[in-house]
Amino acid sequence: MKKSNISLIILVVAVIFITVSSAFDTIKFKNISQDEINTLMFNLGLIALVIERSLLVLLAVWRGEEKEMKKIDLEDAEHKFTLVKEQVSQSVAPASAANTPGAAVHDSSPLAKAKDQVTAAKKSLELYRVGTRALSIRVSFFIGILLSALGFRIFEFLFETNFSGPFQANLFSIADIVLTAGIVSGGSSGLNIFTKSLTQLLNKSTQAIPSKSKTSSPSTSA
Repeated sequence: MKKSNISLIILVVAVIFITVSSAFDTIKFKNISQDEINTLMFNLGLIALVIERSLLVLLAVWRGEEKEMKKIDLEDAEHKFTLVKEQVSQSVAPASAANTPGAAVHDSSPLAKAKDQVTAAKKSLELYRVGTRALSIRVSFFIGILLSALGFRIFEFLFETNFSGPFQANLFSIADIVLTAGIVSGGSSGLNIFTKSLTQLLNKSTQAIPSKSKTSSPSTSA
């Protein structure tokens, strides 16, 4: 499918969604204190950490043996490469002294083969690691979807959910489930960055409110 067709489909879906959403109720934020937000972020971090640690154990049991085998293959290939390199270097010296360059070129072919084996072993191990990371993300996202479907949701905590129609309520629940799963499956490190950014934003907001009240006080007294 061409990029132009994909862009057209996205545009049509966006227009349809905007047309339908014009009849939706306006979503309002709840009046939440900073302590409640801190509690929410702590709970999110705890859940993300539990998922992250559990996945490490599960993946170690599931794929740890294959990882160790690939590491052994890489070590064997590197060891073989070192031995072949020493053999080639020892055979090159007598050959060059006897002015037989053909023998030196012939002896370098096992070295190239051993180097290719090291490269292949490294690539195999790296592909395994990439596959493990991709599998970890998929499994953690699935667990996040499961937890959100069972009732742990973020935006339901942040927004008023008194919708007049069931369609908007169901659509909001689906979005809440997916977004909550995305945040939880991001891991504790990503959630920690998000928490720090949110804390900085809250601190700036609380500092800006008193400054506005101070600037407005002379005008009111006058």
